[in-house]
Amino acid sequence: MLHKIMAFAAVVSLTACGEQLTLKDNEIGDYYAFSTSVLKNAGGARTETAPADAPFNFEDVVRNFSELAFVSNDPDGGTGQVAPWLLNRMIRWETPVRLEVFSDPDTDPRVLRALERDVRDFAAQLRRVTRHDIRLARPGEAVNAPIGLLSRKGQRVYAYGIAQAGGNFRSTSDFVATSPHDVFCYVLPGSEGPRSYPIVGAFTVIKRELPQPYYRYCVHEELTHLMGLANHNNGRPTILNSDQEFALLTKQDEIMLAMLYDRRLRPGMTLDDARPLLPAIARDAIRRLGAGRYISRSGGGT
Repeated sequence: MLHKIMAFAAVVSLTACGEQLTLKDNEIGDYYAFSTSVLKNAGGARTETAPADAPFNFEDVVRNFSELAFVSNDPDGGTGQVAPWLLNRMIRWETPVRLEVFSDPDTDPRVLRALERDVRDFAAQLRRVTRHDIRLARPGEAVNAPIGLLSRKGQRVYAYGIAQAGGNFRSTSDFVATSPHDVFCYVLPGSEGPRSYPIVGAFTVIKRELPQPYYRYCVHEELTHLMGLANHNNGRPTILNSDQEFALLTKQDEIMLAMLYDRRLRPGMTLDDARPLLPAIARDAIRRLGAGRYISRSGGGT
């Protein structure tokens, strides 16, 4: 499957703006403890899913979906540099998603089991919201979306394995081996090839040196990206907010994911193609999820 995962390259790698740091492996944990504390103290990493101070209305849902579901080339939007054929296109899975969690050999098995529970629970939430077939793979079942909880050393080992697969994987291997420290986690999805828009494979990396609560936060954000909401924006409340204000999937995010997997949309559609359909799709998603009580009747968020 690895040969299929590379076509989108780093389409939805999660990057934060900041000075590039050079740290020794034994300094990374302290750096993450400090940086996540700063984020929390600044009002980030909130765990409410329907916060009273961030109302959103129907127009917000349609606008935020328009900004998040069609691949951007804006680094602040979270997608970095992408192939021209992918710009302004919608991506999503059309085939079942099979997840597997793995880690460095010296990872505490209890930590890995806890992460597996988080992945299993969130996959069930995504399955309910999108009605798409996503779950942990059963023993012996083919995996197309592995999730690695990896130390810096583990990332280098994983990158070496990617490089050994052959093909044009050098840039991907280099990114996995040397991803900036201010990237807490990321997902790299891919298609069958150029101008093929259904996602057919992906792999996710969560930095093991992070404080353990952030493992769950990374699962929520990166699997949301993995499903096809490729960008970030300044919308509230959404886990894809550029300021990392929200750490868990919000009610608005659920609506947008339901919209993404509406069969009236299809991978490869442009925003111009989809725009006339979005109000009706949003209304139907809100109705199906029973989310009307979360929609503000007055002014919404940004």
